[in-house]
Amino acid sequence: MMTTQLILFFMAIEDIRTMQVSEVYQIVLLGWVLLSGQGSIVLLLLSALVYGSYLLIRKKFNTKIGGADVKIFCILLLLGFKVVILTAFWASLTGLIYSLVTHNKKIPFVPFIWIGYCLAFI
Repeated sequence: MMTTQLILFFMAIEDIRTMQVSEVYQIVLLGWVLLSGQGSIVLLLLSALVYGSYLLIRKKFNTKIGGADVKIFCILLLLGFKVVILTAFWASLTGLIYSLVTHNKKIPFVPFIWIGYCLAFI
């Protein structure tokens, strides 16, 4: 858990600075989750299905949500449904509050994913 938080933290810093996240961080996160042995074949297949669906929807409707956000959630799905649901809830709530307070329409979302992931384990 702590290593996942640390990887997400570095991804959040990069997202704040550049509004994008390096593929290297995403591969490191995926590698860590897979090597930690926390996922299952079923979750791996479900994660691949979710990401494939995202790619089709993105191509058809030209969506604006960042690809790294979706990849991170697909990777976190490998840790279990509870983890990804709680992370998504807290990330969305904190991101919404931030957006309403600052009146920003475009925000880096990975910092809120990191916050949500941390809050999911409190």
